[in-house]
Amino acid sequence: MTRRITKLQDRNELLTALLAEECGEVVQRACKVLRWGMDDKNYTKLHEEIGDVVGVIDLLAKHGVIDLNLIDERREYKVNKIMRYHADIIEPELNDIPSEMSQKAD
Repeated sequence: MTRRITKLQDRNELLTALLAEECGEVVQRACKVLRWGMDDKNYTKLHEEIGDVVGVIDLLAKHGVIDLNLIDERREYKVNKIMRYHADIIEPELNDIPSEMSQKAD
């Protein structure tokens, strides 16, 4: 097996650098989606880039660089925060409750 030469000899540094690189590629693809729309190519590429990030996250967890339990806790916090401020956009159907039902809930 041929070993690639890199300035990053430490596994944790290498995996962290790969994470940053892959996250940058997700940002780039998300910007293309915003500019050009979610066509078939952007749909596929966005999934590929997110999959690459998840792959690096898997390696970071496997080697003890990150703790997936802490990530799960933060994910739950973030989803709740986003929904608190943006539920009307993300899930507008929740706003379609008839007024008599919302008054009974009070």
